[in-house]
Amino acid sequence: MTMKKVHSLSDYNTHNRKQTERMATGKTLEELHSELTCSICKELFNEPVILECGDHFCRNCISQLWGKNKGSFSCPRCSALVERSLRPNLLLTNVVDSVRRSRAEALHASLKETKCEEHREELKLFCEDDQRAICVVCGCSREHKTHNVIPIKEAFQTYKEKLSKSLWRIQQQIQEATQLKAEVDQKRLALKEQAESLEVQIEDDFTKLHQFLDQEEGVLISKLRKEEEGLRKQLDENGSYVTAEVSRLEQAARDLENKLTLQETPELLKDIKHLLRRTEVKFQKPEEVYVSLQAGEYMGPLQYRVWKKMKSILNPVASPVTLDQDTAHPQLIVSDSRTSVRVGDTIQALPDNPERFTKYLIVLGSEGFVSGRHYWEVEVGDKIEWELGVARKSVKRKGEITASPGNGFWRLILRNGNQYQACTSPPIRLSMKVKPRKIGVFLDYEGGQVSFYNADDMVHLYTFTDTFSKKIYPYFYPGDNEGGKNKALMKIFTPQL
Repeated sequence: MTMKKVHSLSDYNTHNRKQTERMATGKTLEELHSELTCSICKELFNEPVILECGDHFCRNCISQLWGKNKGSFSCPRCSALVERSLRPNLLLTNVVDSVRRSRAEALHASLKETKCEEHREELKLFCEDDQRAICVVCGCSREHKTHNVIPIKEAFQTYKEKLSKSLWRIQQQIQEATQLKAEVDQKRLALKEQAESLEVQIEDDFTKLHQFLDQEEGVLISKLRKEEEGLRKQLDENGSYVTAEVSRLEQAARDLENKLTLQETPELLKDIKHLLRRTEVKFQKPEEVYVSLQAGEYMGPLQYRVWKKMKSILNPVASPVTLDQDTAHPQLIVSDSRTSVRVGDTIQALPDNPERFTKYLIVLGSEGFVSGRHYWEVEVGDKIEWELGVARKSVKRKGEITASPGNGFWRLILRNGNQYQACTSPPIRLSMKVKPRKIGVFLDYEGGQVSFYNADDMVHLYTFTDTFSKKIYPYFYPGDNEGGKNKALMKIFTPQL
């Protein structure tokens, strides 16, 4: 029964009184019974209380459903999140008591008035074979002589107990389902919060990339325009100089043309030498301007150059991980550069220091992490068995090891060349469309995330989520030689930007 939410005690009391009066007015007993029934136990309210959302429940029902937890809860009727505030409704309690008494009186009256249609006797017996009430005369008849006949009051008690047990079972299932509904709502809320958080991170990462690219684009375009403007200025100066030269040459040509129009008279020869000297002009070419822009500066491997410069804002960049020889199993051979490892044919005579793994072919990275985001890649090529991931500094290193997240190992493994697993408890089989030849491992310490990728196309393979509180190291297991089939190197690959 949903009621309007109230905010003060006076509003609350007034609201309850009006609500109850409306229920009691013009309602039949059965209609009232329906409206005064708790949605959890499906019985008339017992000590009814009202929640913040306006819904009513039995005090005991809602208390059992919520348990002893504190904080906000989900209403089992409308799913609204409410505080654990259970206000009693005394007026509603009185109405429920009245309805309960009225139903009992009506039932008693109906029993008194019920008669056997054949003998007009009271129905005092119950035939369990025929499942109907009968009178004493019917009970003595041949029809019911061999039937199991019991007093009707005993039948009421017996079947009421059975009904109560059935009701109790259903109520338990309702509570279980309601609790599951609350858990689903909480998961839905957690999912929404996680998605929103990831969306913010994605937008933030891409905003940084966009800002970097916009800045680089702006700097390059500004440089191009400045160079264009400088060359255009030189061309303008050359153009003005050539225009002046053309004007000077044209004037000399006009002077000569005017002289040539004169007839062959002494006037033609007047100041002829001065005129010839004055018109002995020569076009002086300006310094040539090379207007070709430096295409190599603005194009060329532009995207590659910008990509390399982008390294300054990438987080994380590929970490230069190396192997710690002091942790390597004696049969493992670590390269001088400490960037690759393979399984040797014999056990080496190495000191059994506390850091060294002595039963399994494991080696850890040299540098551990207690914060930040880190990424490295490992080339596995055509190997048919390997393990990669991270391990806690405190993991067991001697004897039998159960390499699970609970024991400080977060691993992705390959067995038999095509069986990939995330080593959870129990392990999860992974399906690969393409066999990875290079695995990317990502650790977000504060974010509690260890993710694996096919480093060739960055397809996501699997993610562990956990809480880290101690130093974490890169983990490597190149696998047994398998009769030479798995002898290839496991090599750490650090991409160069």
